[in-house]
Parts: sequence; structure tokens; C-alpha cells
Amino acid sequence: MGKRNRHKSKKEKRLAQHDQKNILPEFRITQNQVLDDGFIKNEVLIQNFLKELISLSLVKKSDTTEIVNEDFSKVLSLIPILITGIWRAQQKMVSKTTGEPLDEYRRVYRHLEVSMSSLESAGVELIDSTGKPYMPGTPDKVLAFDSRDDLRRETVIETIRPAIYYKKEMIQQAEIIVGTPVKKDLDGGNV
Repeated sequence: MGKRNRHKSKKEKRLAQHDQKNILPEFRITQNQVLDDGFIKNEVLIQNFLKELISLSLVKKSDTTEIVNEDFSKVLSLIPILITGIWRAQQKMVSKTTGEPLDEYRRVYRHLEVSMSSLESAGVELIDSTGKPYMPGTPDKVLAFDSRDDLRRETVIETIRPAIYYKKEMIQQAEIIVGTPVKKDLDGGNV
């Protein structure tokens, strides 16, 4: 029995030392953030999460507290991936013709829509340029140009990854495909 108690106290000591080395703000979901149906109030949750991430970036290294920038960068790099994942899921759930959610996805789509709305209220802006005129000089990364008979001007025909901004600062560059009008010769044929 003596060995077991001694083993536990060593483990407890190691945990205490670990906690002292990695003093980070704590991120918790409080009871008032949970709705009656068990869903978390997205806006409050996302705002608190972003505040914690921002506070981590503002903490400076000192002799007593070390924050590994590499770990923080990994966490930050997840935000655009998560937002892009929500956006892609939404794109797959809507009708191509009406833009409305398909009947079989309507309930799930509503939750994704609330999540995106919460992100917007927290200062996140997602830009899907599909269908908009292409403007050279924008920070969008053009992956391909595609000639189209049905276009009169250069137009973004597909957004592979949307641009994402947090408080007007870009955190993800858009990746797009641009449709270009087919050039016609004097006889009306394609060049």
C-alpha cells in the first residue's frame, strides 16, 4: 500500500509541475451557455473561444511562464479549417438552382447557419466570390482560368476555398477558378 500512495503523490507532483509550466487561460462552457435541448449557445461559445485565443497571443514569454508558439499556431490554424468545413458542408446541402437547403438537410443546415452567424457576430467574415466579377489585383489565389461561351466578362465560376477575415484581417486567402469569355474573331468564330 505504501508504494501505491507514493506513486500517486509522484504523479500528482508531476501534474502540478506541468500545470505551473503551462499556465494558460482556461476555456470552459458554463451552464448558462447550454440551452434546454443540450445545444451550446454558439455565439457566446465562439466569442469566448476567440477571446481565449487572442489572449494567448498577447501573453509574453517570461522566466516563469512559457507558452509554446508552435502549439498556439496549431490551434489558430484550425480556425480557418473549421470555418471552411462548415462552409463546404453548407454548400453540399443546398439546391444548385434555388440556393435553399434541401429538405433532407434542412434541420442540420439550420445549425450550421447559426454557427456561421455566430462567427460573423464575433468578427469573422467569410467571402465566397462565386458568380462575382473577377477583379485582378485582389488577394485571391487563382487556381485556373476556364474559357466559357456563356460569359461576357471574367467571372469567378467556383470558389475552392473562401477568403476568411477576422476583424478585417485576412486569416485565409481565397482559392478560386475564373471563367473567361471566349474571344471571337471578326467572322463570329472562336479564336
